Amino acid sequence: MDVEYLGNKELLKQHKTAFLASSTIPPDMVLKCYDWAAGKHEGCVVSGFSSKMEQDVLHFLLKAKCPVILVLARCMYKVIPENLKEAM
Repeated sequence: MDVEYLGNKELLKQHKTAFLASSTIPPDMVLKCYDWAAGKHEGCVVSGFSSKMEQDVLHFLLKAKCPVILVLARCMYKVIPENLKEAM
């Protein structure tokens, strides 16, 4: 199986924390997720960043300059989406 990547392969050597969120999330967990995302992280955060909550968390992570690994469930992007360009 061929694996494609774009970006800094050295991130794969760092400590990684996965963040996964359903498309439906209890309201009391939303603020907890935001607080977690805005905090300090050791290493990088791995996610698909596809659900609304994951996209919101990505926004906070990028603002905090936290390295992220975006795992795509399908093929590699032909064009990087606008909301991800700031991560490049």
